[in-house]
Amino acid sequence: MLKKSLKRIVVAIPVLIGVILIIFIMLRIIPGNPVTTMLGEHVNQAVIDKVSREMGIDRPLYVQFFKYVGNALQGDLGTSYRLNRNVTKIILEAFPNTVKLSLCAAAVAWIIGITAGIVAAVKQNKLLDRLFMGCALLGVSMPVFMTALVLQYVFAF
Repeated sequence: MLKKSLKRIVVAIPVLIGVILIIFIMLRIIPGNPVTTMLGEHVNQAVIDKVSREMGIDRPLYVQFFKYVGNALQGDLGTSYRLNRNVTKIILEAFPNTVKLSLCAAAVAWIIGITAGIVAAVKQNKLLDRLFMGCALLGVSMPVFMTALVLQYVFAF
């Protein structure tokens, strides 16, 4: 068991490095300057250059990447360009609400799923059973983002 767990951890390391690299690249190919996003469009070029130096954006990409990884390993995810706040603090503030929402969603899913399963088992091969099985198949097959859009549309009214 320990050997299997260690093997999974070793295999996960390149995956984590790949994900971090992809995120870093995606953040760098977004059009626009993060300093301009943070300070607004009508800012003096000297101010943009100064803030870019302070943030380390003017350094080579490999230096930025290793600094990014080093800070992330220490729990420092940087400063939000849009909110100009520490990202780690933003995540920690939102975490309790995320846990509450997840637990409520799991409870609703369990209640509906168990009830539908019992009804489908009792009414085997009847219309209600086929309806529940069709809904379950649709729920499993539909991408999560599409489900979210449909539910937003339904509950908006």
